[in-house]
Amino acid sequence: MIEILLSFQVSTFCIVQRVTMSDNTKSCKGCRQTKEIYKFFDNNKEIRATCKACRERTKFSKRQKREQNVAETFTTHKENAIPCQQLPDIIYEQLLIANGTEEDFLENNNFQFAIEQTLLLDSSTGSLSITSNDKVVYQKIADNIIALVSEGDGYQYIYHSKVIQKKSIAFFYWCNMRVELNKHSKKHDNISKQRDTDPRISRHKCNGYIMIKVDYENGLVFFKLNHILHSRPNHIETTNSIKQYINNNIKRSVSEIYHEIKDQQLSGYELLTKSQVYYWWNRQAILEYQRNKNENISARIFLQDKNYSIIFETTNPIESFAFITPLFSQISHNALKTVVTDATYNTNVSKYELYGIMGVIDGTAFPLSYLLVATGKNRPIIEILAGWFASFKNKGLNSVKTFLTDKDMAQINAAILVWPKACIQLCLWHLKRAVEQHLSSRKQVFQIRYNAQEAYKQCPVIDPYWQPIIFQDDKQNSFCLKHHRDIIIQQMGQHFHRHMLIPTADKEFIINPKEIWIRCVKEMFQYCYNNNLQIIWAYLWENWYSWSQFILWARCSSFDIKIHKTTMFIESHWRILKRDYLYKFSRPRLDLLCYIIVDKVVPQQLDRYHLLCFGRKLPSWRKDFKAEWRKLALKTVHNWDKYITDQQKWICSCSYFLTNRFFLCKHLVVPKGRMENLFFKTVCFIFLYNNILVKVNFIKRITLSIKFVL
Repeated sequence: MIEILLSFQVSTFCIVQRVTMSDNTKSCKGCRQTKEIYKFFDNNKEIRATCKACRERTKFSKRQKREQNVAETFTTHKENAIPCQQLPDIIYEQLLIANGTEEDFLENNNFQFAIEQTLLLDSSTGSLSITSNDKVVYQKIADNIIALVSEGDGYQYIYHSKVIQKKSIAFFYWCNMRVELNKHSKKHDNISKQRDTDPRISRHKCNGYIMIKVDYENGLVFFKLNHILHSRPNHIETTNSIKQYINNNIKRSVSEIYHEIKDQQLSGYELLTKSQVYYWWNRQAILEYQRNKNENISARIFLQDKNYSIIFETTNPIESFAFITPLFSQISHNALKTVVTDATYNTNVSKYELYGIMGVIDGTAFPLSYLLVATGKNRPIIEILAGWFASFKNKGLNSVKTFLTDKDMAQINAAILVWPKACIQLCLWHLKRAVEQHLSSRKQVFQIRYNAQEAYKQCPVIDPYWQPIIFQDDKQNSFCLKHHRDIIIQQMGQHFHRHMLIPTADKEFIINPKEIWIRCVKEMFQYCYNNNLQIIWAYLWENWYSWSQFILWARCSSFDIKIHKTTMFIESHWRILKRDYLYKFSRPRLDLLCYIIVDKVVPQQLDRYHLLCFGRKLPSWRKDFKAEWRKLALKTVHNWDKYITDQQKWICSCSYFLTNRFFLCKHLVVPKGRMENLFFKTVCFIFLYNNILVKVNFIKRITLSIKFVL
């Protein structure tokens, strides 16, 4: 009875005590102390088994142990780290251990090859400059390591993705023969035109990947390779006799070398493929132009080796460099009154833009310099172009009177800074194309900058109350019907050619260029007004017919008549570069691009210049001039009194003379009749501003040396 009472009292006491503690206090399982209940709350206001102090001690202890483990791990990694140059040998030795060099072994597709290695970051940078967060530099480092891996195992790897972490960047590369990379191009809708060809690369379920983790804070690179081995890409190994023959004929094309090896039946020709010939031809050709693994540095060293002067270069904030050709020193700088400049794209793997300057001599253009500029956002392209032009001016190119370009405002602004007295001439062909593309576009215009009141203040022939209004329901408000487009472009062509020295169809001379501008604006505005083309007129005014834009493309902006109308000189030059040479390469390196220009393009231009100088060849325009003259000489003129025609001043008010390339028309040519061949070989055009008259002199040269007159 006593024992039962004692147990009951004890149990009752425990129950009471437990209830009391749960309300205000709690016992900690860590320090075994009883503390107030709020000390057990976590950030989410939930009660934990241990108090806050114990949790903080445990957290600090774990962090300290983790940091110690990391430090020990990095110490181990640094001690075991190797230079990147040793990586190919290590991979090759591991393959030998696995007997992976035998092709029949690789065909089994069942051997998992894995390797992990720590590399020294300093050994992989080469000539690259390192900054703590330069992702582009680390990408190049990873590419260099991939090249070493391919050298060791014979496989090719392509970039797949990257993961940017707080203190490191991880790059992932895939085997280029993974089945996941298999792509099927869309077949033609016409079944008869479908072609089922064998894939160029065989695919495997190899799951091959490489992880390269760059830890720039500790100066280490963590490398991991995982690959199910399979047959390697087509072998390129061949006999020494074939290699020697390729090296001796490096200047010839791959196709020619391949067929000659087959014809001569050199040792190993039976199994030789064109891909093998291309590999060894390309490997030897690289020695012709590559001076450094960095293509930018290699290009500059190559140019210096070829005695090409680099007249301008920048490194910050963007890389660029320009070099001059031997033609610049051979052509008289005083004769270079007209220069043409333009840019072309997609010529190299680094996506550098290629600019060129050509000097026009006797209607023929020759390349004077090239500029390569890296792409990027917020680049100071005007300052770069101005620096390039200024380098030319410092070398004696001071007499530029006409600067031909398309409507690239960066080129225009740079030219104005360097040659403020030069007349800017936009290309007529680019002008017509730009207007045609805009007027035929069905893209909706949401806002316009045109202000009728401001336009009226500039030119009083404009209606100040004819303000274009944009309706949201009109989704094709910028579209212009074809017959309107044709008339607008035709009128712009007429406005382009008008000049103070050429009489109008009404037999009058307009002395003031602004008066010509006002008349052109009136004609174009009236046409748009009559046909209710409000949005079209707003576009034409803002981009072409305001005075600041009009003087960039109209002839009347200069008192001298500008003979050349288009930039086809340099457009043709780019066509030769791309279609005759660059088509053989898929986005070549910068040094290879410079090699093509220096070794292929410029020598061809030098030969052409020398033939012209010694009279062995005539400019191509003379043949066209001769054909045009003889065609007009056969015409019959009935309306002599309709136009102003003056043989001495060589002017005519007919529309044919206004737009003619050679300033010819039947009213001027018929009285002269058919001319002898000597006339067409010696004719020169001299256009001078002289009391609002234009003179055309036909000069016969006594000697064979060409005298260039613009």
